[in-house]
Amino acid sequence: MLGIVILGYANGFYSLIHSSLTADELAQIDFDYSYGNILSEMGVWLAGQPALDMLTPLSPETKFGAEVLFWTFLATAYFVLLNLLIAIFNSAYERVISNSISEWLFIRLGLLLEFEKDFEQPGVRAYYAQLEQRDGRRAGTAGSTITQE
Repeated sequence: MLGIVILGYANGFYSLIHSSLTADELAQIDFDYSYGNILSEMGVWLAGQPALDMLTPLSPETKFGAEVLFWTFLATAYFVLLNLLIAIFNSAYERVISNSISEWLFIRLGLLLEFEKDFEQPGVRAYYAQLEQRDGRRAGTAGSTITQE
């Protein structure tokens, strides 16, 4: 989407400049108004260094149109970039939420396996003895407590 915005505005800049200036006038200006150079200048603008150096040597009428294109390009491009950032955060959030139960169960399994390695400790044996009394149910009834042997 950002590429479409960049190419569209690059075509606008190129058309505006080359339709309003003659070849002789373009040759007298020390800035290269080729399509590739306009694209690279726009990339610099998006990288955080917007400058009107490309627009200063133009005639006042052309300069006004180019400034309108410049400001609308920056607003549109940053709007698209912000929406892309929001979309990335949203998809990352959805991925984390969808995996959260699986990850929690995996961590719980690891803790239970580590817990079972310490079966010789009296507290662990008491826990398993109470599980046997309750038919493997881990949740007790109201008022019941786990006692140690």
